[in-house]
Amino acid sequence: MVRWVTTAMVAGIMAVTMVTIGREVVAADVRLFAPPGARLVLAEVVASYRDRQADITVIESYDADSILEGRIVAGDIPDIVLLADPPTMDRLAGRGVIRTASLIKLLGDGLVLIAAADSTLTLTMAPGLSLADALDGGRLAVSDPATGPLGEYGRAALMALGAWPEVEQRLVTTRSERATLSAVARGQAPLGIVSSTAAAAEPGVRVVGTFPDDGHPPVVYFAALTERGWGTVATTFFAYLHSPAALAIFSRHGFQPLP
Repeated sequence: MVRWVTTAMVAGIMAVTMVTIGREVVAADVRLFAPPGARLVLAEVVASYRDRQADITVIESYDADSILEGRIVAGDIPDIVLLADPPTMDRLAGRGVIRTASLIKLLGDGLVLIAAADSTLTLTMAPGLSLADALDGGRLAVSDPATGPLGEYGRAALMALGAWPEVEQRLVTTRSERATLSAVARGQAPLGIVSSTAAAAEPGVRVVGTFPDDGHPPVVYFAALTERGWGTVATTFFAYLHSPAALAIFSRHGFQPLP
């Protein structure tokens, strides 16, 4: 398994690398792969970075972790990857795609239960939780565990509260967190499980309950430079991702910067 390093350690690595880049920084593109749940906040971070480094353009590409992994394996390799699934990052490290010395746990998030924006439902997320009445014959929307970790995290959270047996046969799995949000917002599913920041960014849904953090694996976004990006101008943007300015933007969107 990958040994994650702290942002402080990476800051030192970045400083050394920047010396090697020196005055050779010229107009260039930096390619970033990330999950859809980070789209809004990363767009703001990229805009903020562009104000400081007009000669570097960050090209963002968003999709489920599994889809991004497939693209990378097929040879479409970015300079930076930001993923929410540790096994995916481990596999990429095993393939020699990412520079393991740069791997960091960048951001934390929460896990919530959502309903449509016009719902008046409120649930107490405690042991003994029952979702039968809230589902009212409908299904619970969750991301397919094969495309990202939220499905597994949702299962663990429901099991911790004793609610898994009654919903196990009443699930509808979606391709991505974005699809879960859409299914609930459109009334195709009365409830869904997503990250707290994704819920906050979607006006078509509202949070009806927050899962206790100790009932599921932590929702964490991991970041790394690829071997392609290591030692290039991509290093400057990677360093900016965990700078005070960028972390302030992440915090404003509800993410939890990690040490």
